[in-house]
Amino acid sequence: MKKYILILLIIASTSIFIKAQNIAITDIDGYTPEATSVLDVHSLTKGMLVPRLTTTQRTAITTPATSLLVFDT
Repeated sequence: MKKYILILLIIASTSIFIKAQNIAITDIDGYTPEATSVLDVHSLTKGMLVPRLTTTQRTAITTPATSLLVFDT
């Protein structure tokens, strides 16, 4: 039991100091994300696929977030 408590304390104490500034999703090694972005998707050979919804599905979303991105098929 003491072992589990110790592990929990270690995880809790290290998670306080770990803060992600921004994330890059890329297929290029060594790519650094833009400093002003939270998520930087970068590729020279691929695209991004957003959720595809019918108009009925899209309009059924209650209280959508501002700037919610979907593709209306």
